[in-house]
Order: sequence, then C-alpha cells, then structure tokens
Amino acid sequence: MAYIILTITIKCPFCSRESVEKLIAETDEFDKQEMARYLSQQTFDCQLCSEILPAGTSVNAHAELATPEKLREMHFPPSPIN
Repeated sequence: MAYIILTITIKCPFCSRESVEKLIAETDEFDKQEMARYLSQQTFDCQLCSEILPAGTSVNAHAELATPEKLREMHFPPSPIN
C-alpha cells in the first residue's frame, strides 16, 4: 500500500486566482487514467473565494509518492505501528 499526494491546481473563474488543494490517496497501484476519471467526477471549491467551481472547470493535477517527511509537513497523522 502506498500514499500518493495529489496537488490540484485550478484557475477559479470567479476570482481569477489559482486555487491549490492537496489530497492524499491510498492505493495499491497508481493508475493515471483511473485518477483522471476520479478527479473529473469531483466537485471542487475555490480555496480563496470559497465558490463552488462549475462542472467542466479545467483542473491540473500533479501526483507524487508521499514520503513520511512530506506527510509530516502536511500535518498528516503518522501510521500506526503494526
């Protein structure tokens, strides 16, 4: 099992600024096409003006493997020890 950090960047059509949101996904195997389908079905809010972004708003996504250091920086709780 691995954790992936998804950084979603959206140009808000309401305030014209770039809204950035970070999501954490848990996956057995990263599938770029599956992640694109998942993101296209989600509703996002602008992190700056709080408007709900309309369907079809262009979204840029960057995925990277979540290292323990990056998760700590994001204040993600540590995994329990098995």
